[in-house]
Amino acid sequence: MLLSLSRKGVDFIFAYRHHLPMHKRFVSMSNVQRILLSSDKYSPMSAPHGLAALRWASLAANIDADEVEERLRKGGWDPQWRFGMYKQAHYHSTTHELLVVIKGHATIQLGGTDERAHPRNRSSEQTTENVELREGDVLLLPAGYTHRAVESHSGFTMIGSYPQAAEHWDNFKTDQRSAT
Repeated sequence: MLLSLSRKGVDFIFAYRHHLPMHKRFVSMSNVQRILLSSDKYSPMSAPHGLAALRWASLAANIDADEVEERLRKGGWDPQWRFGMYKQAHYHSTTHELLVVIKGHATIQLGGTDERAHPRNRSSEQTTENVELREGDVLLLPAGYTHRAVESHSGFTMIGSYPQAAEHWDNFKTDQRSAT
């Protein structure tokens, strides 16, 4: 059962408040990891909006995918797929993405490209980070955050969701720089 996502109200993150109406906010800020990465010259990452990716660890237990999707809908999100994650680095320029892990575990790279984890940005700013995701974890990726699966295990599966009434998501690949 999803750990009371709807009961915790929709305490999103302060920076996201101007992106979604009050009734569309979804998850509390307790036990959250903020991941703020600078542009890696392949994708916008936190530029220009300055939003961090957010990871909630172990937010759910005994996951029922249908129940998760229903709670997402009630929280203002539109669940659109159940899948793992592409190994090819990509990002969505048009909308934020909320991922709920319903099975297995994986290492996800935020920032960078397929070829290397050390992108063109030679400054001291951090441009990549690997994140371990397990069943019950939730990851919120702002529009423009590059992500890819480094490795996945045990039938790794997530529910991918986007804000209701948001522009349809696109898919930019860092090696092609073209939308699909």
